[in-house]
Amino acid sequence: MKKAGGVKWLIEEISHARFFALMCLWLSVLLILGTLSQAELGLYMAQKKYFESLFFYWGPVPLPGGGLVLILIGLGLSLQLLLKTRWKGPSLGIAITHVGAWILVIGSFWLHFQTHEGNVVLEEGETSAWMSHYHDVELVLTDENHLGFEREYILRQSLLKDKNWQSLGGLPFEIRIHQFETNIEPVKRTAEGYIKSSQEIERHGFAALFDLKALKRSPQTEKNRAGVVFELRRTDRALSESNGFYSVFEAMPVEQTIRMGDEKEPLTVRVRRQKNLLPFEIELIRFEKINYPGTEVAKSYSSQVLLKEGDARFRFNITMNHPLRYKGYTFYQASFLEEEGVLTSVLAGVKSDIWWLPYVASLVMGLGLLLHLILRSSFFREKKR
Repeated sequence: MKKAGGVKWLIEEISHARFFALMCLWLSVLLILGTLSQAELGLYMAQKKYFESLFFYWGPVPLPGGGLVLILIGLGLSLQLLLKTRWKGPSLGIAITHVGAWILVIGSFWLHFQTHEGNVVLEEGETSAWMSHYHDVELVLTDENHLGFEREYILRQSLLKDKNWQSLGGLPFEIRIHQFETNIEPVKRTAEGYIKSSQEIERHGFAALFDLKALKRSPQTEKNRAGVVFELRRTDRALSESNGFYSVFEAMPVEQTIRMGDEKEPLTVRVRRQKNLLPFEIELIRFEKINYPGTEVAKSYSSQVLLKEGDARFRFNITMNHPLRYKGYTFYQASFLEEEGVLTSVLAGVKSDIWWLPYVASLVMGLGLLLHLILRSSFFREKKR
């Protein structure tokens, strides 16, 4: 029999069951690599490298990532359904199973672009109505007495990489970012700073005493401290003069303020993880960590939380394998921080309005397999005769 060539041969191979099995085998390899690399890269970066990328590098060798594998599986299943599937007789059960698998794969792409992820970090007794982004940060200038209210002016991380002058809404000055690092260590200033200039520009507050030294990102995202060095200048005067340099970093122990000269109250400035407002509040009542006997290594840990929405109160116990699900949000017990004997719970949050899609796909596959067994059973064939 003459072999098919070109595009026809490629379609035949991609839609064949052995190609699907090979891709599933490679996904198993990626799962092992991603799990082993979490200790070095952290959960977020391991997920990005192995499960969401089209390609990743193993040394100098480029290898297909989870994103490319799922695209190929989805393409193969689509070709199978369109060109090869029989929608009647004994093959009907397998056809329905293929539809369920197709929904699962295509739905994973939908979930990827529709889902919002972040975390909620709480000490015992703390309450939060915000979910912070895992990785991205923002620079926030706050006018705490704007017409009797608090008003925030925010530069998201994408804008922190822009080295040009940028306006800040209704404020009478512009900002220019000189340095942005995702993880820093404050170091005392030396004679040679990071700004090379022929003129001496005034430094204010923390920037007058310390530089921000860039560090390698920690695998534990919560331990990274982003830092920003920026310059301000007036825009409401004939001559735009620089007001000097300022610097700020995450979780700064001393609040930094700026004053441009005419404001009655100074603006506070800080760096924080990008935030999304939750439609409810979460209070950490108690965090419990259980160690392996005779060691300080955590065996398990859990968070007892109180969910508050209006006058309603709901109590939940979140463990490593028992997440909290509420109104499209899912909170997992991701990790914890321990500093100076104080335990802090880190809850990983996922917002998705189609969280039910994998369950529907699994149900369709289960029904398809059940129908296949019924249609193939000797009892059904005898009844048909």
